Amino acid sequence: MKHQIRKVEQITIYRATCVVELDDKKFRKLEDNPYTGNTPEEFMAYLANMDFCDPPYDLDEKTAAKLTEITDSEWTEYSSSLDKGSNVWLQIGEKDEEYRKTGGFRVDDEIETYY
Repeated sequence: MKHQIRKVEQITIYRATCVVELDDKKFRKLEDNPYTGNTPEEFMAYLANMDFCDPPYDLDEKTAAKLTEITDSEWTEYSSSLDKGSNVWLQIGEKDEEYRKTGGFRVDDEIETYY
């Protein structure tokens, strides 16, 4: 009996944009949705809900430019799981382009391997 198998590898890559310095006081002055928190965690949660490509209209120009700089910045890879190894397994199934989430392969079973 013939079987279709493939080897699969999971890799985790860590990368980051440029670093900018933001003053939370600039965001406290906003007319719509001002920052009202007191901790770095609250400031991060506040920023996470902001569209950096479309900063608030009343944010000063310099601070708005810093937000868009993060969005426009190149990503720099600083760590990869390949440096320490990776998770590898064998899969058995059938090549089928309709299975886009698994790379065009219908996975029937899989097993971890050390290849």
